[in-house]
Amino acid sequence: MQSFQKRFLASILGLSLCVMYVFSAQASDFAFNDMAGVQHKLTAYKGKWLVVNFWATWCAPCLKEMPDFEAEWQSRKSKDLQVIGVAMDWDEAKEVTKYASSVGVHYPIVLGNDDLAKEIVGSTGVAGLPASYIFDPKGKLVYSTVGKMDRAQLSKMTSAPK
Repeated sequence: MQSFQKRFLASILGLSLCVMYVFSAQASDFAFNDMAGVQHKLTAYKGKWLVVNFWATWCAPCLKEMPDFEAEWQSRKSKDLQVIGVAMDWDEAKEVTKYASSVGVHYPIVLGNDDLAKEIVGSTGVAGLPASYIFDPKGKLVYSTVGKMDRAQLSKMTSAPK
């Protein structure tokens, strides 16, 4: 039993250190262009919360969360929130545009790939879809999740003290 307890405690310690690293890391100043040709840089959003949401056209939970992201962005885009969608695993740009339009998304959409994901979130890239990465107004990565988020969760995660 002691061996199990030691392994368990070692696992918890290792996980804690990983979480502390992720939440203390300052993101690099990534830059990329959206489908409209507009460049987005992390430093351009200083003073605002930035949500980078990775999704795919075949991902049902992705398409279900996008209207919530759109609604929260619409209510706060002129104040303190920017949402950027990164389409992964796509074949044709027009397919991405079609899906984004079908769920009523107007926030910027970027055509992504594994290299872009690694540039934004680090060497591990994205572990699954949907995946959301939240940067605080200082540009620090403060939250990441794999799985569907709703508007209440998004609002809560981007309303913490600056």
